[in-house]
Formats: sequence, C-alpha cells, structure tokens
Amino acid sequence: MNDFLIDLLSGCNPQPHVCILSSILASTTYQKDSQLVPLITHASKPFLMSPLSTSLQSPMMYIVEHGIGSILVFEYMYFLLQVNPDEKNVEKHFKIAVKEYQTSGVQAKVIALIAVAFQEHGENVEVLCPILVNIAKENQMSKKLLGQDGIALV
Repeated sequence: MNDFLIDLLSGCNPQPHVCILSSILASTTYQKDSQLVPLITHASKPFLMSPLSTSLQSPMMYIVEHGIGSILVFEYMYFLLQVNPDEKNVEKHFKIAVKEYQTSGVQAKVIALIAVAFQEHGENVEVLCPILVNIAKENQMSKKLLGQDGIALV
C-alpha cells in the first residue's frame, strides 16, 4: 500500500525514491479509536493530526484521502508561516490549516473527486496516479494566500 502512495507522487516511477508522502506515512503513529493517527513532533512537543479521510470503503482510498489531505494541509501551513513570519507557533498554524481544509469545502471536494476516480478506475495505480496528483494540484489552499502572479495577498 505504501508503494502505491510513493508511486502517486513520483509519477508512477518504479525506481527507489523518497517523497514527502512516504515521510508522512512512515511517521510515528498511535492507535486511537481503532484508527492510526500520525504523531507530529515540534520542539520536543508532539501534537495530534486528526484523520483527514472519511472513507470506510477501501483501505487504499482511505490512505489516498488522508495523504492528499495531509499534503494540502502542510502546504497551506507552510504558506501561512511565510505570510506571518513573526508568528512561529507551528501548532497554531497547523490547527488553522486543518480547520480551513475541513471547513472551506476543499476536503469535501477532494474526497468527492477521489471517490469518482476510484469508482471510474478501481485501484488501477497506472491510471489513478496522474488523476490523484492533479486533484492535489488543483486544490492547493495556498492559492487563497497567493494571487495569480504568485505575490502574497495577505
């Protein structure tokens, strides 16, 4: 299953490689309410990452939903930290990014698009890879912070 996600971000290249999603998946986890929850550490103080997936249909779909959601949240958090350079509270920015992902409609849209992709293509990795990468690219939340020309709006 991890190979699928590594291939997802690498463009389905079967060569050994490292990617951000594999780092996310390989992070320390703990069991909560029969779900694995990644543990994020910062300055020796861990904080929890809530699951970003709602799928109960397929383990692969669950991991894809959570993986793409994680990428979008971390990317948005990175830009939040860039536009607020005096505010170094990573946990605060992380919580803002997760809340924005969950309440802005982005999560619902991403999950719906992933469901359509799985419904149309099953678990065919070769077909899903470019579709899922495009879903992540088209739903970047940092676009809210950046104008069309890449200049910060905030």
